[in-house]
Amino acid sequence: MGQIETSEPALKDLLSHVGLLLLKWGQMEHAMRGVVGGSSGLTAASRQGKALVDAWREIAGARASGDVRRCAEISRVATELETLRPLRNLVCHGIQAANSEPFAGRPPGLHCWLEDEETVVSWDDLDDAIRRLEGVSGAFFRR
Repeated sequence: MGQIETSEPALKDLLSHVGLLLLKWGQMEHAMRGVVGGSSGLTAASRQGKALVDAWREIAGARASGDVRRCAEISRVATELETLRPLRNLVCHGIQAANSEPFAGRPPGLHCWLEDEETVVSWDDLDDAIRRLEGVSGAFFRR
């Protein structure tokens, strides 16, 4: 008997998207840490999360001063990362379950709990975040 095909993502596809999101985010943080480096006054805590993005924006912006286009790009990248951070935090710190049952008519998604609130992160949410991270990294973090 042949396997029935569906266009909906399977659970392994959903979990692969989780891995890809975390990989892309990790690459972005690594690139930012390369810019921030051992800047004086930065603690270990300021080399992660929002503090890392803020430090990167300040240092990269100072290096690019006088280049209006590059300064605008730095601002766009930092804003994009801050926009995506809540979804990244849900996936990293709140994921409790994942489902993909295409034949049951349920869309694939992650069930995340943070601060006593459940949020379902859909396949489309993950896919959009990955595409946005790829756009930011491809446009800016070339060495």
